[in-house]
Amino acid sequence: MPYSLRRAFSVLSLYSAFAEDRALDFYFKGEMHDFWEVVYVASGKIGVTEDERVYEMEKGDIIFHRPMEFHKVWSLGTKKPHVFTMSFKTEGEVPAAIGDGIIHLNPLEESTYKSIFSLAEALMHKLSSRSPVSEQNFTSALESFIIHLAVENAADPTLLESPDALRYRKIIEVMQANLSQNLSVSDIARLCHMAPSTMKNAFIKFSDCGVRKHFVRLKLAAALPLLQKGLSVADISEQLAFSSQNYFAMVFKAEMGLSPLEYKRKYLS
Repeated sequence: MPYSLRRAFSVLSLYSAFAEDRALDFYFKGEMHDFWEVVYVASGKIGVTEDERVYEMEKGDIIFHRPMEFHKVWSLGTKKPHVFTMSFKTEGEVPAAIGDGIIHLNPLEESTYKSIFSLAEALMHKLSSRSPVSEQNFTSALESFIIHLAVENAADPTLLESPDALRYRKIIEVMQANLSQNLSVSDIARLCHMAPSTMKNAFIKFSDCGVRKHFVRLKLAAALPLLQKGLSVADISEQLAFSSQNYFAMVFKAEMGLSPLEYKRKYLS
């Protein structure tokens, strides 16, 4: 009797693949989206925010941003960083350790990833290279690389410990612990034991928006698994303390580009 093989996860779509030299004053204000993004540093040094966590990355470091994690990047040091960025969508359970911090690649792993990245670039930019075989070659290579990293490499969770980075982490932790509450900026500052001005100044260093908007974004990230479980828009709106069902639908569409119902039809049907 044959043994039925299962797949933990599959790479379904490729969204982007680009390698660029970043200026010394490069500063990307950040974003959040419902697919994976991986950032690899080929040379130089960068700073990275990932939800409440702040890291410094150098040559040979790679980081995987999970879907709906806020992430932001900027240049550090005196050498222009050369950075590879790739984004893709998956189905199934990607090994949890992949999104738990920076992974330091050895030379062979760096070479392997650069080869995978070249396959992605070819698919994105050279129409003649696209075929079912070339696409499967890329997805298989990326899936195998992710599995290898999950098995062979422990992510380094070492965080930047500057005073403002610690304040930023505390602010996000308070937000995440209170997603079912309708908190004002003053409420969040009080729970963080900070003056509102101190909180705002620390927060804006590592986020692209104000405290209130980021709190709403975290609520939207929490809404996605609830949509996947089949909860109604009304139930999710109430559970995450939005002022109304219509307001939840409005901010969801503003951030995701689709209404909650459109999102369910497109991705969860």
